[in-house]
Amino acid sequence: MTGIRRDAELAPPVPGTTPTAEFDGSGRMFGSAGCNRFTAGYEAGESGLEITAAASTRMFCTQPSGVMEQEAAFLAILAQVAAFTRGNDSLQLRDSSGAVLVTLERETRPV
Repeated sequence: MTGIRRDAELAPPVPGTTPTAEFDGSGRMFGSAGCNRFTAGYEAGESGLEITAAASTRMFCTQPSGVMEQEAAFLAILAQVAAFTRGNDSLQLRDSSGAVLVTLERETRPV
């Protein structure tokens, strides 16, 4: 992830964390919110996207500082997603007004 909306601005992830989201193509998404793993359902159309409330594991991480606040914001934002736009190696999740909520970058995996 390269950015998550906080206080009307996109902020980078807390250093030392890598929030992720993977869409399985059959209506389920999963990933890491920085400390805990999460799963949610989704429905995608041409550019519309609806994500159901996420369920997550319940660990409490004290380090790095701010990770739990980031996680709460990330999971809350998923319920606000109404649309998406794709770039070459990125995915922007947007609200109904078109504001970017989260920007995710494609992870490159070694072959």
